Amino acid sequence: MKKKEDIAVLMASTECYPMAKVGGMADVVGSLPKYLAHLGVSPSVIMPRYARPWFDKNPGKIIHDSIIQYPHAHHPFRIWQHEDSDLGYELYSVELPGLFDRESVYLAEDGHGYRDETIRNISFQRAILQWWHSDPDSFDLIHCHDHMTGLIPFLMKYSYEYPALRQKPSYFTIHNALHRGRCSWNNLSLLPHFDTWKGGLLDWDEAIDPLASALRVSDGINTVSPGYLEELPREAQGLEWVFAHERHKMSGIINGVDYDVWNPKTDTLLPHHLKKSIHSFKRKNKAELTASFAEPDLPLFVFIGRFAHQKGVDILIQSIDTWLNHHRDANFFILGSGDKSLEHLAGMVYGKYPQSVRVVFDYNEPLSHVLYAGADFLLMPSRVEPCGLNQMFSMRYGTVPIVNHTGGLKDTVPDITVDGNGLSFDGVQTDQVLNALQRAMELFSDQKSYKALVEKIYKLDFSWEASAKRYVDAYKQLL
Repeated sequence: MKKKEDIAVLMASTECYPMAKVGGMADVVGSLPKYLAHLGVSPSVIMPRYARPWFDKNPGKIIHDSIIQYPHAHHPFRIWQHEDSDLGYELYSVELPGLFDRESVYLAEDGHGYRDETIRNISFQRAILQWWHSDPDSFDLIHCHDHMTGLIPFLMKYSYEYPALRQKPSYFTIHNALHRGRCSWNNLSLLPHFDTWKGGLLDWDEAIDPLASALRVSDGINTVSPGYLEELPREAQGLEWVFAHERHKMSGIINGVDYDVWNPKTDTLLPHHLKKSIHSFKRKNKAELTASFAEPDLPLFVFIGRFAHQKGVDILIQSIDTWLNHHRDANFFILGSGDKSLEHLAGMVYGKYPQSVRVVFDYNEPLSHVLYAGADFLLMPSRVEPCGLNQMFSMRYGTVPIVNHTGGLKDTVPDITVDGNGLSFDGVQTDQVLNALQRAMELFSDQKSYKALVEKIYKLDFSWEASAKRYVDAYKQLL
């Protein structure tokens, strides 16, 4: 319940765990509000209503029923309010028939993005603003997440349809600047009328660019790690100038981990919980994973994530293939899905080395928890990693991360040569990954050093407390 002095914040996102998750953004949107609620913030989250099990179990109640008017058509929408005290925040969902009533969040059956992505995202944003405008005092500011909500700051300030929101602040979090949501100006008719002389704030390189617009119009911005904030003015796929120009209103705030969910002592998704010894905990969970391997006692390396170029999956698979072609002294478990060509490569490696490799093509939250708990090493050869949560999950469960020195990975996993938390390498190339594997094998063979590192990393604090306070400070500055 909102206190009079609380800051009422509406978070707009296309993902939120446990309702719908594709990547780390869902974990952030699903956990950050819980911590903000203890810091003088009344947080709410609004997201699309997908055809997913959570919404079947928690249907909620309709609190708003209206239409979005387009030039030659209209689209109905409903706002649902969901009661679930376990979430720790108010949750709303936007029902847009024919647009979001799908189980998959972003990808069609062919593994590529939905062809109607533009109208889906614009309709979602317009529905939010139309609902908020019906009661503008219900929220003090809006916190938008990634390009899917990147047009909201512009429409609030310059659209004729939402005059009561014109003075409301907007805050924008960049989880991944590789995805910008660009679309042709032929889609202009999907937007509500606005001050046409401000149209340049939507444009970048002769297209509507929601990310570029959000960077220029939002009142406050953050990236999800200081390291990523440093990189973007140099490496932003054409938006380097915008990042440099708007640097004065940006900050880098590292993501946190929800320790209520990621707790080795109480995690309901684990077959074995941490009691006294972290090593006993890991040994028991590892046995669950390696029972079908030819040699279950070998060091276990795991990868968990999207099959995408950004994640370095192509180099990872090549490196595993090369390693096992010369050595049979390690086991590998790969969990993820996405790019079908990369899935094919992973399947081929499993076919060549069925005694040493396991591959599961799926988004599987329960299995991922067991992998974090039972693995010896986590592989993250990401070419780009704005923050990364997997490395923090793994350390929470005593699994040593092996990472590329980029973005949030360099903020959270300094190398053990500088008294750090894991193994890092510089550049996603097969030789670099193979060298990291060799270093990991040498570390594992020195059980005294390896166990000392495990005991160190599982005690590290990656909780949300410090980062949540920085978000509250940012909100107060805007207000």
